[in-house]
Amino acid sequence: MNPATWLGTDWQLDAQQTIDVITQLPHSVDWLIVDHYAIDEKWETKVSTVVNRILVIDDLANRKHHCNILLDQNLIADMKERYVGKINKDAKLLLGPDYALLRSEFRLLREKIPQKKFDPKRILLFFGGSDPSNQTMKALEALMTIKDPPLLVDVVVGKGNPNIQTLQLLCAQHECFRLHVQTSKMAELLLNTGFVIGAGGTHTWERCCLGVPSIIIAVADNQIPTSTEVHNRGIALYLGEASDVSPHQIAEAVKIFLSNPEIMMNMVTKCLATVDGCGVERVIEAIVNYGLKSA
Repeated sequence: MNPATWLGTDWQLDAQQTIDVITQLPHSVDWLIVDHYAIDEKWETKVSTVVNRILVIDDLANRKHHCNILLDQNLIADMKERYVGKINKDAKLLLGPDYALLRSEFRLLREKIPQKKFDPKRILLFFGGSDPSNQTMKALEALMTIKDPPLLVDVVVGKGNPNIQTLQLLCAQHECFRLHVQTSKMAELLLNTGFVIGAGGTHTWERCCLGVPSIIIAVADNQIPTSTEVHNRGIALYLGEASDVSPHQIAEAVKIFLSNPEIMMNMVTKCLATVDGCGVERVIEAIVNYGLKSA
């Protein structure tokens, strides 16, 4: 689907409706945060007339922006060059996973990593809240072919997953599979797992923050560049796009992890060096200090 259609209307009408809402507020808007693939410099320029500053969150770098700060928390080979000519020259760029927007529990649990007992036989599956292409089932099929060593698998899905009943039935039939629906304890599950099989996206930085190796399958186009880069840097093992990855390939990747603990421990080191969990604080500092001579 073309992200340009996601507004559901033309950009002029959407921008004007946004302006109408803002001008009715009892106070001025210091910062407007924009996070939408269908919004570009035209919308931002028009709305900038009624707000003091704009912060844009993007990860596609496929259109021009007009803003004061642009945040792209991903890790991509040409990170510093991808926004050249696509953003106003006076904009401040916050690029890379140093600015990853993670919940505070990840940073707090990071302090417990030295006490963590690393168990490569404990695996966590997570392909996002909905997982419409049912990569979770594909991964479970792969894991069912591995009999030795015995595995313990935490399966995490959102309540909107269309395959919950099938997954519940399968997990009930295999005592080594434990299903978690809409869990609020993702950080704790990550801390206690050996490695993850899952999608790319923001969850990549959650895993890195807690030093968790991962086998990644891209379930969306915008996950491909980052997944490729973390693979090239030895931070994770990227198998490819979901439509191209088979259960057999997943099983073989798991066997590589299980038989080569040194690969996993090297990933742990690289994950921890990539994300420290302080991204929110850095973004807040950039916002608070914006425009100051010392910033």
